[in-house]
Amino acid sequence: KLTTVPPEVTQLVNLKYLNLSFNRISIIPSSFANLKKLECLDLSGNHYLQKLPLFLNQMPNLKVIMLQDLTWDSTTQEKIKKQFPKIILVFQ
Repeated sequence: KLTTVPPEVTQLVNLKYLNLSFNRISIIPSSFANLKKLECLDLSGNHYLQKLPLFLNQMPNLKVIMLQDLTWDSTTQEKIKKQFPKIILVFQ
């Protein structure tokens, strides 16, 4: 299981879908901003993840973030939805 995102991943500039589900990732690195073509990011099951970085809003093609099987309560989910109004967040 990954505890960090390998730096090589953020060099894959043509990547459209990234599945990092069911790891132990706690932080999304700012170098993710390099993934300009990324459309879908799956972070489901990363129980150490406490928040999403706001720079994800600036990723021009990011449309969906999968956040299933996290320990976030409904209040946290609603707060995150407001922070990312242009991105579909899938909690269930």
